[in-house]
Amino acid sequence: MPEDIMSALKQRLEESSGFGSYVENQKWLETTHNFKIKYRTLHQIVRYDLKAKLKNLDRAIKKNETEVKAFRTGLPDQLKALSLGIQNIRLFAQDESRYGLMPCIRRRITVKGIKPIQNVHFQFDNYYLYGAVEPLSGDSFILEMPYLNSKCFQ
Repeated sequence: MPEDIMSALKQRLEESSGFGSYVENQKWLETTHNFKIKYRTLHQIVRYDLKAKLKNLDRAIKKNETEVKAFRTGLPDQLKALSLGIQNIRLFAQDESRYGLMPCIRRRITVKGIKPIQNVHFQFDNYYLYGAVEPLSGDSFILEMPYLNSKCFQ
């Protein structure tokens, strides 16, 4: 890769927007610098020569603690404002979770070339919890159901 393109790529990778994928990176090189490069070669250059890698945006975004605190203190007022003019309205937030048992298969140490044998009783058992809470009053309820489907959800 020519030095001028390599330096432009390095500069673009240092920007906070970066690239979403190596394919996007390939397209950028082709459109801005008229330079075609194989995916594998580009991956090697970006990852090992330039020491850059794809990053998870969720971890990079920092929470603003003052906004979090303002949301927590202002939520009851916002919920009450939603119910203005409507009598006896109750707002619930709900979620569901699966809890279950799966067999544990552990590693075994054996001599090279010997296949490990382990007696495992395959049993898979689970159940679902459906829960709802009313943020204003704190009232809540939980249902234990055998399946996660529309019939149990209703």
